[in-house]
Amino acid sequence: MILIIEDSGIERKEIREALEKSGRQVLEAINAEEALEVVRSKGENIKLILLDVMMAPGNLFTLKETQGGLRTGEFLVFKLRRYFMKKPIVAITARKDIGELKDMIGEVVDVFIRKPVLEKEVVRVVDALLGKSQSGVR
Repeated sequence: MILIIEDSGIERKEIREALEKSGRQVLEAINAEEALEVVRSKGENIKLILLDVMMAPGNLFTLKETQGGLRTGEFLVFKLRRYFMKKPIVAITARKDIGELKDMIGEVVDVFIRKPVLEKEVVRVVDALLGKSQSGVR
């Protein structure tokens, strides 16, 4: 199962449809609160996380908790890494220059994908990280 954490309904739908067409099972969360709830309840079944790191601030993390500068999605990636020590996390971003983002969270993210997310790219990245055999496609 793949967890998509994306606050944009359009982006989330496109990613979900691409992954489902490739045979993947998908869970969705629209914010940090939902994401952590899904992780707590279904974490053992989640094999990979796709996370919008530029997600709008939510109520879950205060500015102090987000270390005074990281956006909600950027901070959430560190929280998720605690639950998923060895499972892949893919960061999705609209930033054109991801150098600064890599400096902040690159050590805990496996792959960065730029928006708009292309169907073929997200499937290729997931297949590379999980292997095609887990998708149900032979």
